[in-house]
Amino acid sequence: MCSLVAPAERTATNPFNLFGGSGGRTRARGTVTTVRIAPKTDESPVKHIGGSAEAQVMNGTVRGAGGFEPALLRVLEDQSPDMVLVVDATGRLFHASRSIRRLGYEPDAVLGRDVFDFVHPDDADDARRSLATTAGLPGEREPLELRAAAADGSWRVVEVVATNLLDVPEIRGVVLRVRDVTNRYAQQRRFRLAFEQSPVAQAVWYPGEPGVIANRAFAELFGYTREELLSLAPADLVHPEDREAHRDAVRALVAGDVHEVVAERRFCRKGGDWFHGRATTAAAMGDDGVEYLFATVEDVTERRAAMAALAASEARFRALVDNSPDIVAILRPDGGWEANEQATRLLGYPKGFEVDGGVFALVHPEDVPRATAALAEVVAGRRGPDEPVEMRLRAADGTYWDFECVGQNLGDEHHVGGVVVTARNITTRKRLERAHLEATERLRTVFDHAPIAISLIDLDGRVIDANPAACAMLGLPRDRLVGRDGASVVHPDDVEIAIELTSRQLDGERIEAEFRLRRADGADLWVVSNATLYTPSGGSEPFVITMQVDITKRRLLEDRLAHEATHDPLTGLLNRGAFLTHLELALARRRRGDVALLFIDLDHFKPVNDTLGHDAGDKVLIETAARLTAEVRGGDVVARLGGDEFVVLHQDVGGYAGLEAIVRRLLTALARPVEVRGVSVTVGASVGIATQVPGETATGMIRRADEAVYEAKRAGGGTFRLAPEPVRSDVIGAPSRPTRRA
Repeated sequence: MCSLVAPAERTATNPFNLFGGSGGRTRARGTVTTVRIAPKTDESPVKHIGGSAEAQVMNGTVRGAGGFEPALLRVLEDQSPDMVLVVDATGRLFHASRSIRRLGYEPDAVLGRDVFDFVHPDDADDARRSLATTAGLPGEREPLELRAAAADGSWRVVEVVATNLLDVPEIRGVVLRVRDVTNRYAQQRRFRLAFEQSPVAQAVWYPGEPGVIANRAFAELFGYTREELLSLAPADLVHPEDREAHRDAVRALVAGDVHEVVAERRFCRKGGDWFHGRATTAAAMGDDGVEYLFATVEDVTERRAAMAALAASEARFRALVDNSPDIVAILRPDGGWEANEQATRLLGYPKGFEVDGGVFALVHPEDVPRATAALAEVVAGRRGPDEPVEMRLRAADGTYWDFECVGQNLGDEHHVGGVVVTARNITTRKRLERAHLEATERLRTVFDHAPIAISLIDLDGRVIDANPAACAMLGLPRDRLVGRDGASVVHPDDVEIAIELTSRQLDGERIEAEFRLRRADGADLWVVSNATLYTPSGGSEPFVITMQVDITKRRLLEDRLAHEATHDPLTGLLNRGAFLTHLELALARRRRGDVALLFIDLDHFKPVNDTLGHDAGDKVLIETAARLTAEVRGGDVVARLGGDEFVVLHQDVGGYAGLEAIVRRLLTALARPVEVRGVSVTVGASVGIATQVPGETATGMIRRADEAVYEAKRAGGGTFRLAPEPVRSDVIGAPSRPTRRA
């Protein structure tokens, strides 16, 4: 028959095979079991199986003492999860078990029909080729998957095991064991979707073979396309200095020394830059050893020091492949039991082994109460074949395997006389479930103990969950934070920018969003925020994961450094560079004569430093700055150029008289004594005035005002002078070199 997966995906070792088929390769099976059948009297299409002949059935039903009776064989066939069909070499059906009713057909209605009439058209050609191959080779084929039509018109995914018994005279046909695996197929598709859409970077590769099978997050993390990764070896993605450690880990996994390796290494992106990543690599074991390696990688470059305790979130890809037929057993009221050969092959007991203490002695002691209760419910008719119970059974080597068991009470059937139990090996599934549970618990531990604030927010903006760090940062208990509008904790002035930056992050932009939050106590704090959209694999609603770090101290430091870069540290006034910027802007946008520069130089400052010390001098400078700031207008700019030199940028002069009034007010304020260490000190000042001249630069204007100060000091200090213009002209009606004293 044919597989529904692409040819490249049709191997048993492919972790993404949705069905677990092997592409039609013949496999060696167990020993040929001889079943002696009593004569039959009906005209069943399989009447040639009857009589006293010995029917050779590969992996069929084992016989008990004296073999199964035909009626018992039919019951076992009907109770098996498999539907049994027999076709000739051309595909014509000449036997169908009653279990075909699971697809909605009556056995008699399908006899004589071409089996390919029930196969999906897209699968029919492969199915014919597979049957032709089976008919040409003895033995049993690997399970294959295809789509089969049910009577209601729906398509079901079925697993087919074909056995060539054309040379057996009593059968002369190809026996098809058909099992409906639609639910398993859907579950495996969900697992693959989880891998593809996981926000965690995940990859799979085969030991010794090139090529990395990666999900979207893995490709984005390394900067490659998924097609490019198929041509790279895993070691190509590891920093050269870390490759030997990587190879040692792979060798240990392949050798079976360890089952999982968790390590932090340096990885290389496509562009050549490298990053620190936390890689978790596990070996997927098969019958012949390691089948493939599975790895998750998390970029921990920026959080390596601060988040050493943060474990990589791991999403496990589970491959549910169970190629072994189920154990079928009959439990009789007297304690006796019989089972098919699969029980011998799977559990390792010799044929005909009798268990001391009965069949329940094989059940794990902790599971015996559950097993006996389930059996009692089956006998009483309160538990049906669609209600499985899980238990552990002991193998011959003393180990316990997990099984899922269903039963049906056929004690009233005289040819059965007991409960028919079907046990399916689920050891691998249970191990994976435990690993998944442990991974979920680890992820929750990371969420609860992460040092940064992590919140889950639905698409309506409501908080779904928040970790303790987020609650502590906002000063809100979890029950008051969950259900709240996420925007309500953002500073009102930053809501729009926060929404814009977060939306850009969700669109895939790699940017950091910085904005303010408001705590419950009203305090504001700065955070750097990163948001990721997560879409669960189980069909649940997507939600946003936000991670936020408090950077308030950093922002305050940045603001302080920015202030210090433009202000005098002693007086708090603007420094020379910042004042030049203000002056240049004023000259660029003002008309002639609208800007005046007052250059102020203290007259008797040096004696204060020499006699009372620099601390006293600093106090005089601070007081001078305060008096200047108090006397100027609101729009004027005051700065300290250095030493005892100050400047005032005066705009919208409005005439010489107004300017002179301001200067005299400043001189009066600076002439008042300053109390320093109990000593009254009078310093005083001289002022040079320069008014705006077209085309003049800021430094040129300061130079002219400085020269005017020099003239004022030559005149004895405590007065002011107006600097002449470079070219003689009247400025706001004042003489070019006034001689009036203050």
